[in-house]
Amino acid sequence: MNQTFCGNDCEHCRKTHQHSCPGCKEGGIFLSGDCLIMDCARSKGVEHCYDCQFQENCHTHPRRDNLYGCTRKSTACTGIGKWLTLMGIFRILETIFSFAGDHVLKEKWAELCSAIISLLCLGVMIGVLLVMKHYHEQYQTAARWLTLGAAVELVPMIARIFFDVPSDTGGVMLLNCACVVLMVVGMCRFWATNSELLRPLDKKRSEQWEKLGGWYILCNGAILLSPLLGMTQSVALHFVTLFLLGIGVFGLVGVNCVEVVMLFQTGAYLKSLRAKVEAGKSEYTT
Repeated sequence: MNQTFCGNDCEHCRKTHQHSCPGCKEGGIFLSGDCLIMDCARSKGVEHCYDCQFQENCHTHPRRDNLYGCTRKSTACTGIGKWLTLMGIFRILETIFSFAGDHVLKEKWAELCSAIISLLCLGVMIGVLLVMKHYHEQYQTAARWLTLGAAVELVPMIARIFFDVPSDTGGVMLLNCACVVLMVVGMCRFWATNSELLRPLDKKRSEQWEKLGGWYILCNGAILLSPLLGMTQSVALHFVTLFLLGIGVFGLVGVNCVEVVMLFQTGAYLKSLRAKVEAGKSEYTT
């Protein structure tokens, strides 16, 4: 077997036979210089992936199969299983306290406590994403967007609770819209990263995460569009506004429920797969 950066056997790799390998360790006609694994190995001064101390939490190594067509599938990303389960727990808590603070609780002190707990749960989720950045750098990007969203959310929350500013004023509504946009970008970035990491292991689960982001954007788009249509004097558009608002709200509830289920299911799947690999009972090997 040739000593390659990726650890694949050149004699059994279709990329080698097709003369399309993006980075051959021996140089020659196959060396094109656009191999992520080759660049990564050289930057760390290792002979190949399996000598690297960061292999466990690497986000480059899971892409090996897509790059080289190897039949083996990387399990480096199975380490996020426990973190996805934790995200599911705090996602439930954040949703419950956020909904209670906005629609159920009327006393200021209760609304304030609910808002603080909701933000604390969101803070834990952001912290988990920062831990998960070792598996893929896009988790950190998602954490940044959610942090911006949480910061923007604080302003109308303080204005409403402490200064009795009506929630339907122009400034508050604008800040709420900005918060929604930032949160949507952050959550969709999180789900898209899940999809990317899962693609080599389970294509169906990967597609489910990708579709979830699309539905999330549509539901929030309907909610953001409804106030604009409600400003018109047309009776027909008022019915459209109510319809969009209803679709957006109920759709968002459904998407959030599906997300929580997928977080627990994906977490359990990755933890189970990791246990099988460590026991040598899985087809997936690193």
